[in-house]
Amino acid sequence: MNEELTRKQFERGVALMDSKLEDNWIYGVDPDTLDMSSAFKCVLGQFFGGYFEGREWLGIEYGMGHEYGFDTVYGQEGYNYLTSLWWNLLTERRNKA
Repeated sequence: MNEELTRKQFERGVALMDSKLEDNWIYGVDPDTLDMSSAFKCVLGQFFGGYFEGREWLGIEYGMGHEYGFDTVYGQEGYNYLTSLWWNLLTERRNKA
């Protein structure tokens, strides 16, 4: 797995969420149930009601979710890493608020 590339993709996804949504989007995602391997427990699944709905709303083309850290090409290892990245971001931002 390429952690550096995955982190850059994740950062691109954070920037996209921040630019398209108000800052309080972080409260629409529960870090305690976050699971990036689940279409309904991932960031997009929790905020938009489903991974595919969120991808479409954000204007991300089919098969390109990994370019924004919402999906991975690295299997379960990649999903675990993405879950930790998103979890850390969500808890850090909530603690600052």
